[in-house]
Amino acid sequence: MTSPRTRTIAPALLVVLMALALSRCGDKGRCDQLRNDTYEKRRAWAQCVVDEDCFSLAGNPRDCTGVLTCPFAVNWRYREEAERVMLTIGEDSVDCHTCAVPNCSASGEVHCEPLSHQCLLFELLDGGTTFGPPANLPDTRPPEAVPDAIADGTAE
Repeated sequence: MTSPRTRTIAPALLVVLMALALSRCGDKGRCDQLRNDTYEKRRAWAQCVVDEDCFSLAGNPRDCTGVLTCPFAVNWRYREEAERVMLTIGEDSVDCHTCAVPNCSASGEVHCEPLSHQCLLFELLDGGTTFGPPANLPDTRPPEAVPDAIADGTAE
C-alpha cells in the first residue's frame, strides 16, 4: 500500500526528470550558435591578400561543431587567436549531442584565393604544377580518358 505522500512525490519526481532530460536536448540552439560563431571567426581569420599571408593549422578532431575539425588555413596575424580557439573547441562543444564530423581532405598547400581573399587549402596535382579544387569543395573535373582496349587485350 502506498502512502499519499509517495503518490505525490513519484509524479513530481517524474516531471523533474523529464524536464531535466528535455533541457539537455535544448542545447541544440547553443550548439548551433557556437557553430555559427566559430564559422564566422574562421572566415575572419582567413582574410588575406597574398599567399604569404596564409598559414595552415591542423584542426581539432574533437570539435563537435565540425568547423575546426579538419585542417584549415588562417592569416598569420590571427594565428594565436585561432590556435587558442582550436585547442578549446573540443571542450566548448562537448555538450553537443550530434557532432558534425566532416570528411577531411589530405590537402596541405595554402593559397590566398584572389576573388574571395580567403586563405584556402589546396591539393597539388601533377607534381605541384597545377592546383586542384580547394579542400572544402568537390572535384568537378571530368575523369581522365581511358584508352580503348582491342580484342587481343592491348590498348590502342
